Amino acid sequence: MITLSDNDFIISDVKVEHLTPSFYTEGLNFVGNGMGRGLHRLNIECSVHFADENDIRKFQALMLRVQGRTTPFNLSLQDTTDGKGFFNPLSLDMSGSLGSQLKIGNKHMTVIGLIGSLPVGTMFQFQNDSKIYTVTTVTGNKVEFYPAVRTAHSLREPLNFKPVPRVRLTEDKFSIKYERGSSVTIKMMEAL
Repeated sequence: MITLSDNDFIISDVKVEHLTPSFYTEGLNFVGNGMGRGLHRLNIECSVHFADENDIRKFQALMLRVQGRTTPFNLSLQDTTDGKGFFNPLSLDMSGSLGSQLKIGNKHMTVIGLIGSLPVGTMFQFQNDSKIYTVTTVTGNKVEFYPAVRTAHSLREPLNFKPVPRVRLTEDKFSIKYERGSSVTIKMMEAL
């Protein structure tokens, strides 16, 4: 799998947009009716900085391997600086596993093996599932998350609290300024 990593480049200005499409209608009397569809996708934008011509070459090669919207790739923001005063809401230094089986469509789980409390808003991934889920409520070891699971998961399956999004570019073109210290902004969407 191709990976854009902050171990290889300086990645900054990360912006995450949560897309949750819904049905909504409003009558002439201004009374609205809405219904959620239970869908969720992350749209991510970031800046990649280049220290020298080697970084530019490396990034060009990566982008040509990705070929625009054709090939999904991993966006890894998990370098060794995480947890040392740097800001990364995608990462939480915690471990835990499922305390119950999950069937497709579940959005409630029991988590076992946690040391400390699990903050609301924590993002995580299940093993063998590239989708990123978000914790919405926590009561003891009972956790509600969004969106509902796409695949079944087994008892004691480990949870990944340092998720690595699988993404796809939103455009088929990119441009780079051939200049030391330059940067490029790329836009991606979660690829499921």
